[in-house]
Amino acid sequence: MARVGIWLSVLFLSVVWSTAASAGSKRVAKRHYAEGVKQGRSREINEAIDSFREALKQDPKMFKAALDLGLACSMSKRWPEAIAAYQLAVKTEPKSAKARRGLGEALSELTAFQEAIPHFE
Repeated sequence: MARVGIWLSVLFLSVVWSTAASAGSKRVAKRHYAEGVKQGRSREINEAIDSFREALKQDPKMFKAALDLGLACSMSKRWPEAIAAYQLAVKTEPKSAKARRGLGEALSELTAFQEAIPHFE
């Protein structure tokens, strides 16, 4: 019986620790994202790309960071990177018209027209 109690305590602490770590990661992600937005507005596109990537390292499901990374990469004509970012954004929020349009436009830039068409529909 004591082993069950210890096991439950360990399980509970690991869940609490995981949740706290996740919350901390999301705060760090938000800071990186805000910095990326600021850099993008200042036309520091390469720095913004780095900040959005850092945000996504901390929170891989942060839709806004994926979307804005796609936009920043598109502005730099880094089409393969833009496609990957927009694909992540679409995966995170499949109904996002902005993410789908961005993905379609980036695919079109690489002349992947057949693949791009569904994203414009």
